Amino acid sequence: MAQAQLAPTNKKEKNAQNSSLRPLGNRVLLRRLAAEEKLKGGLILPDSAKKKQEQAEVVAIGTGKKDDNGKLIPISVKVGDIVLIEKYSGQEITLNDEEFIIARADDLIAIIEK
Repeated sequence: MAQAQLAPTNKKEKNAQNSSLRPLGNRVLLRRLAAEEKLKGGLILPDSAKKKQEQAEVVAIGTGKKDDNGKLIPISVKVGDIVLIEKYSGQEITLNDEEFIIARADDLIAIIEK
């Protein structure tokens, strides 16, 4: 899965369907999941009070990394997986007015299974 099309998930992302981004090596392209806008008590949080969500969806993956013998070690996540990421890991990028993170597969903490 060297290259993935960025499929739109809402109206704002329609322009992203014609773009593609291919992470290299041991990197993954992530879309951070939206933070909750309401607290349990019904209070609505302004954008400035929301903390960055540490859950993200895998949008694309690289080919993996090579070990000392040159053998390719595949990445252990697949497109569509929901993962837990380090709080300050990766490089934030904007593509077609949408924010993504490119992170090393080693920075992923866990796959969240439902």
